[in-house]
Amino acid sequence: MARKSLRAGVVFLLAATLGLLLAQGQISVGEGSPDSVVLGLFVQAFARNDFSANVSLPPKTKVRRVGPGYVQDFNDINTERAYPWALVKPDSVEAVFQMCCEILTLHASIGSFTGQIAYPVGDPRSEIVSAVDGTLSTQQNFEGGHAIVLHQGGTYLGQAFFVRNPYVTPWRAVPALGFPIGQERNTTSRFSTTGTQQDFQGGVIVQITSGARSGQLYTVSGPIYARYFQIGAGSSFLGYPIGDEMTISGRQQQNFEGGLIEYTPGSGLPAEARAPVASVRIDAAPLSLQVGNVVQRTAEVFDSLGNTVLGRPVTWTTSNRL
Repeated sequence: MARKSLRAGVVFLLAATLGLLLAQGQISVGEGSPDSVVLGLFVQAFARNDFSANVSLPPKTKVRRVGPGYVQDFNDINTERAYPWALVKPDSVEAVFQMCCEILTLHASIGSFTGQIAYPVGDPRSEIVSAVDGTLSTQQNFEGGHAIVLHQGGTYLGQAFFVRNPYVTPWRAVPALGFPIGQERNTTSRFSTTGTQQDFQGGVIVQITSGARSGQLYTVSGPIYARYFQIGAGSSFLGYPIGDEMTISGRQQQNFEGGLIEYTPGSGLPAEARAPVASVRIDAAPLSLQVGNVVQRTAEVFDSLGNTVLGRPVTWTTSNRL
């Protein structure tokens, strides 16, 4: 009964506030809606959660048409903080959603409601935990499968990042990636292959944009990413990934343009980066030996880019053992 009375009191107070605004000739919540149904949806969204406690009345604007939907803007109740706030209704659903703060600011900078990101498909969801370091985030999902992630703690506190399709699907499928820590950017590998990539707390997603693998998307995460990042990622002798992580004879392995990284789960040992051997050089010209003579020579091993490859055994053979 107490909860019902409290809810009834909130609704009554909201109705009284809106009535006062109308009496004063000021803009009211939902004013400008195309019909009474949409008006009711805006009023309901305003009262949901703590939205009404964080914005000031009257609203900043009337409900207005923006691309494929409707938007009403609000001012932050804290004039020093001055976050942007909005209630928005996409044409695709009979619902009005809340938007706020750094998420709304980033949304406006990447095309807003008429651009690629379009309208949200739900309210922001808070206190989502990172599988990498346990920090929290607020996330909001958008039409087309896109998402915006706002860090609530850690190194990137208060920063928001946009994750678009096709990055969203592998990001959600690999918890070890954690939260995004950068916007999508153009890069070039050591092998002059071009791509776009997005960095995450525990990995990277690369979409190749040139060559035979153009359009392919690959994820690097976990211990393999730790080693990949340590040696310089795509600018290292490995270049871009050319396949996803796989299990071979009990070891985890991922192939790259210039080699591979592998490790044994549970061994406690770090992942190893290996480049294929392309050439071997001996430190002297060919020579002839008498039986019983001994001479010492050094072999250097190189990859396809001319980099020295370390830690590879060299086998010595002869064509004449007589």
